[in-house]
Amino acid sequence: MSLVYIAGYDGSDGSRAAVDAAIALARAEGAKVIAAHVHAQVPPMYADVGMAAGVELYQELRRQGEILLEALDAEGVDERVLLSGDPAHALHDLAVDRGANLLAVGLTHREGLDRLVAGSVAAGLLHGAPCPVLTVPPGTTDAPPKVIAVAYDGRPEATRALESATRLAVALGSELQLLACFESPALAVSALGGGLDVEPDLQDAFSRVVQDAAGGVVAVPVSTKLLDGAPGPAIAEATKEGVELLVTGSRAYGPLRSVIVGSVSRHLVDHASCPVLVIPRSAEADLDRDSASADE
Repeated sequence: MSLVYIAGYDGSDGSRAAVDAAIALARAEGAKVIAAHVHAQVPPMYADVGMAAGVELYQELRRQGEILLEALDAEGVDERVLLSGDPAHALHDLAVDRGANLLAVGLTHREGLDRLVAGSVAAGLLHGAPCPVLTVPPGTTDAPPKVIAVAYDGRPEATRALESATRLAVALGSELQLLACFESPALAVSALGGGLDVEPDLQDAFSRVVQDAAGGVVAVPVSTKLLDGAPGPAIAEATKEGVELLVTGSRAYGPLRSVIVGSVSRHLVDHASCPVLVIPRSAEADLDRDSASADE
């Protein structure tokens, strides 16, 4: 069963970057790329003034969507699909119907504010997507990433992210980098009334976990960076140093086999300087072919 990558396209620079990013990954993975445009539904008010007006508006929305998809000049798009309704819901349903292995969506530039706003397509997909979600800021190059980083903390979600990133690095011929942030337990120890100086031992143990994970990767060159501070800001800042794709796990609670973005993942999507690939909690939903046929 071939892989299926779906990219949402609405004519914006961010959505075009998402299409190009999906194509770049698909070429290495041998995946089929679907560009999907979701046009608005006919407002209920048109049903009150007569069926003809509603039909006419629906046909016009369809026509505009078809023109937009036809005008998409992107070599590597295998299929163009026109949908209607809420974009996040429509793309979610298409991903389920096609057994998609990736959903790619564009982000917008919002100076001084988060890029992922409530009600946006990316926000909707990151709270229940059935497969990995790739968020792509406008201006992202369409070249395959040379350096793929993983937000790594030793948890099962991070291990899944590392596995996915390693497969991509092998397919793309990329270098792999583990970005690991040690969270100081000082506040927790203080709250418990303890005076034990346990931080050095815990930091050493964390470093060994990270190095062991890196040592388990033998197929591609791998390096590690140990960071201090809050994980979201520290890792986002580290992506400015040559990282072209960041892979992170989905840690928040929610349905299995779904992407449910937590505070760290949310911060990375908002502030990383590169595209961010968020991997679902479930070990079943991933970018590899074994997962693509797991539910058959």
